[in-house]
Amino acid sequence: MDDNYAYKLSFFDVCGKPTNLKLATKYCVGSTVAIILFDSTRRSTFEKAELWIAEMEKCAIPIKILLGNKIDLANEKKTGEDQITKIEALGLARKYGMEYFEVW
Repeated sequence: MDDNYAYKLSFFDVCGKPTNLKLATKYCVGSTVAIILFDSTRRSTFEKAELWIAEMEKCAIPIKILLGNKIDLANEKKTGEDQITKIEALGLARKYGMEYFEVW
């Protein structure tokens, strides 16, 4: 970062409700980065993430990040159909040319 330049950061948390999906493009126009977050212990949030990613594609955002949240809780579960694997998440991220990260 250049100390002689003022950076502007705007953060919009539109949460995953279907009613907010229509508002997403309103907030993402002109954005540089989009972060799509899902709960790694709840498959429904991962499945909805692709809807959000598709909506972000309309805005031509150059940097897109897929973020798997609650990895510590997912690791505690021994089995479960609801749990998202890292392979699944990486597959979705690659499909849309995104970076993928996991957080606790």
